[in-house]
Amino acid sequence: MLMQVPAPRLAEEISTGGNDGIRALICIDADPLTELPAPAQVQQALEALDLLVVVDSLHGPICEQADWVLPATSFWERGDVQIFDQPTLPYRTLQATHA
Repeated sequence: MLMQVPAPRLAEEISTGGNDGIRALICIDADPLTELPAPAQVQQALEALDLLVVVDSLHGPICEQADWVLPATSFWERGDVQIFDQPTLPYRTLQATHA
């Protein structure tokens, strides 16, 4: 089921899935409580999970409900390459940083 259900249906999939539904969730640099519609329904659904793991570089509302909170590497700790290639920008750019 990975990546097959639109995110706004997450609460419904957790709540109505029964034994065949979503029982555990790993959130990586995402906070369904602040990013999805109907936060009250999302919170109720997340409370029904058997396991909620959050991997994030920032402490957000989702961390309060998580069974496990694991640190993610921040942009200060890793080398990054970002390509800005959007039609709204006047030109393409490449940004590279050292850790």
